[in-house]
Amino acid sequence: MRKFAAKELTGQEEDRAQLLGWLMVQGSMFGECDLVTQSYYWRSGWAKIRKSPPADQSGTCEAQALKLEGLCRRSVQDLIDKLGGLTMKKPVLDLTRISKYMSLILRHKPEAIGIELDAHGWANVDALLAGIGRKYAIDRGVLEEIVRTDGKQRYSFNADRTMIRANQGHSIPVDVELPTAEPPETLFHGTAERFAASIEAQGLRPKSRLYVHLSSNAETAEAVGRRHGEPVIYQVEAGKMHRDGYIFYLSANGVWMTKTVPVPYLRRLER
Repeated sequence: MRKFAAKELTGQEEDRAQLLGWLMVQGSMFGECDLVTQSYYWRSGWAKIRKSPPADQSGTCEAQALKLEGLCRRSVQDLIDKLGGLTMKKPVLDLTRISKYMSLILRHKPEAIGIELDAHGWANVDALLAGIGRKYAIDRGVLEEIVRTDGKQRYSFNADRTMIRANQGHSIPVDVELPTAEPPETLFHGTAERFAASIEAQGLRPKSRLYVHLSSNAETAEAVGRRHGEPVIYQVEAGKMHRDGYIFYLSANGVWMTKTVPVPYLRRLER
């Protein structure tokens, strides 16, 4: 801005253009414009700055100063208009980010917002909203939209919608009242290549979760594995496991679960 103004006044751009009194008005565009309109001149060094116009420019001083004042005021007004326009826009909520935070709370760390889950994993909706609201803008409408639009149907309300819980995936000991069910003959598990050696030596274990999660088809298992790296898919002989006495559960959102899958029931699929 200052280099442009110097060019307007003198017809040439000066690398060290300064206004007399600049130290007093540093950072103030209005102050800078005001000094110019009072006929203070731009020069390359303090020693050369004059308070009166040179003889060869006296006839143009007032017009040039007024022109610069207009440029300053238009620039400031443009900025005000832009800022005003920005404040009129509604903030865009990042539902994915809020949902991930909610998943952390309802599956792993309810204490992060100072709430407790009951024995079956339920949390009070009002307490959850108050806790999440300290970090993200959320109300009941936003919460219901997250539950309704979640692609994996991770969450459920109770009958009167005063309580909410994650359907599965907990690392804390809760009983989400999963119904036992007879599994199909084959299920699938997706993981990353870096975990393959351990799985083929020890079988599938729940690790930090309460259950091993299994998919009903290979495509879903591959998508799960891809989230963690280069995907590897294992076929699980779920029917044979069930006949051998292993218990399977089916969550409200269609995820199959069991406590463990020993190596003899696993077969790695070649891709």
